Amino acid sequence: ALYNYYACGELKAEGSSAQKNAIDEAISVFQNVCTDANIDYQPTGSGAGIKQFIAKQVDFAGFRFNVVRGDRRRLHTIEVMKLPHAAD
Repeated sequence: ALYNYYACGELKAEGSSAQKNAIDEAISVFQNVCTDANIDYQPTGSGAGIKQFIAKQVDFAGFRFNVVRGDRRRLHTIEVMKLPHAAD
């Protein structure tokens, strides 16, 4: 079944408030497939989301700008997947 390909359970995330509606929609669609998933996305801002992700306090971060050089180096030290985003 499709369900077996998705990680379910608790996920914490932070990031862009501008992406909040899109993130909420993605969470809703994901939870239709993985009904026991609980995803908490806090719109704390792009910079805060990146910092929390680097500090391994959240499972993913949403952001709308290019990552600054220092953060880019730190992101290379952990496993990161960059997903495409929709235009504003």
